[in-house]
Amino acid sequence: MSGLARNIQPLKEHNRKRIYSPRSRTGCRTCRLRHVRCDESAGACTNCTSTGRSCPGYERRLPLTRKAIRGVHLYPPVASVSHTAMTSDERRCFSYYQYYTVPTLLRFFDSLVWQTFVLPVSSIEPAVFHALVALSAVHQNVEMDKNLPVTAGSHSDWQHFALEQLGRSFALLRSRCTSQDPVITEVVLVCCLLFLTLEFILGEYDNAFKHLQHGVQILSEVKAQAKDRLHPSIEKCLLMAFAHLEVQASYFGAPGPTLGWDSALECCSLGPTPQLQLHSVQEARHHLEPMMSAVVGLDGLALNFSDEDIESNYHAVLQSRQLHIISLLKQYSQALKAFRREAYFSLKPKDQRGLGLLELIQISLSLRMEMPFNHLSCNDPQLNDYTPKFLTILSLAEKILSESSDLPSISMDTGVIPPLYFVAQRCRDYSVRWRAIGVLRSCGHREGPWDSSLLARIAIETMKLEAAVTAERDCDDIPRDYTQERPPHCKDYIIISDDWRWGRIPYRVGKSVKEWWFSLEKEDSGVPNAFACKTGTAGWIRVLLSPLTFSIPRHQHEERARTGPVQLGQVVYHSKPPKLRIAQLKLSSSH
Repeated sequence: MSGLARNIQPLKEHNRKRIYSPRSRTGCRTCRLRHVRCDESAGACTNCTSTGRSCPGYERRLPLTRKAIRGVHLYPPVASVSHTAMTSDERRCFSYYQYYTVPTLLRFFDSLVWQTFVLPVSSIEPAVFHALVALSAVHQNVEMDKNLPVTAGSHSDWQHFALEQLGRSFALLRSRCTSQDPVITEVVLVCCLLFLTLEFILGEYDNAFKHLQHGVQILSEVKAQAKDRLHPSIEKCLLMAFAHLEVQASYFGAPGPTLGWDSALECCSLGPTPQLQLHSVQEARHHLEPMMSAVVGLDGLALNFSDEDIESNYHAVLQSRQLHIISLLKQYSQALKAFRREAYFSLKPKDQRGLGLLELIQISLSLRMEMPFNHLSCNDPQLNDYTPKFLTILSLAEKILSESSDLPSISMDTGVIPPLYFVAQRCRDYSVRWRAIGVLRSCGHREGPWDSSLLARIAIETMKLEAAVTAERDCDDIPRDYTQERPPHCKDYIIISDDWRWGRIPYRVGKSVKEWWFSLEKEDSGVPNAFACKTGTAGWIRVLLSPLTFSIPRHQHEERARTGPVQLGQVVYHSKPPKLRIAQLKLSSSH
């Protein structure tokens, strides 16, 4: 035996010690019992499948990793997170927020709030941390169950976990609201933003708007006070985020824009406007925001007027502002086109898409300002004059979507959905409207309160309603010079049940207020008006203001006043409706 071999001593059994490592709290149960690291592969882990074992799966698992997100700068993890007692679920949601939720929210436009502000605040403020974790949990649940209705996941583990985190955040905020902490205002505002984003994802519009109004009220008070103001950069980015959401919420019955109203009033002022030059997409968006606020504010002002008020006050109050906003939008359009010519091919793909979205929004706002304030009735032939503009909006939206392979599932920015819904609801050319509805259905995402799938369904039901009313009253080919009895505005709201099974669209025919009931689960089924009497609508979700009105030609109105109506289920018919036209409408919707 060699000397080397003689010097080798056998290892004593009692000298062997296991290296300590903390027990894993994630992964499948088999790997945890074997004390090996589980890779948590989809369906079953590799450790089990490669050794012939049965993998029992995972208690909770993140959605499958999707393809890499392009065009988004991912900020490194915050190393100073003080929440050392994070559970595995909280840690997972925190990571998901960093690498999935934030890039998703930034897919259309950059935002300082989401990019550089919320995450650092959450690392030192427990209330913001728990609100962030709740948002992330809801986002995960929606991504995992995309094909399910919004309320289908209300009993899932992630939903219960989100509610638990929300409760913790609310409790922490309540305990600090009476304190004199100088940063409590920022904490509450960030929590409001996270809360309303979560509620928009869930389709809980009323709750979202309450959080939005709370944040708007706080920011309005901060602006009005000389002391205790926020840091200028923080105040600016929060103001921009809440002002943009406030404009979107105005379409859904929330109070009109207030945060951006100062800038909007400047847009409406009749003084000379300097030549506009744009140097970046962010700058272009910054210039468009007050115009959006001005259009929404002026439209809301006109909505509160009767037709008689509009006619008497139009030249004194509305016309000058309307023409000035149209002029500003034209100037903005020219600046946008000049910027496109000079810089488009040097922009990143994300900014190229953002530029297209700004053009789409500008064209939509311009068309709204060109249309009369007294909201033409659905069967008014004047709507035919706007078909080319509606087609332009639709074509541009289709182009943007065809060039986008990474649409976000959620966004707090205005994108393609509001312009597409505008076309689907107001254009008189049914072929254009069906195209817009098809694009909405293929989007499958949300932009703030704008849910493309829900709005596509409302647009389909609106077309059925219009076809029934139009077919019955022979108003399809009315000469342009006919005399009519113009109906007043329909100022009621489209509502859906809290379980997202039923919907109701109010409308007017002449001066009569009527309702169209429909099922959100079956496209070809309808519900008689008696349904409302049986169940009521308490607790239903208010969605959008219904602008649907139908004029009755005076000679038909007088004739039907003598004969009286005949009640037939969903619509008050005056004679038996021709079923052929309704059948043709249903047939065309399947293509």
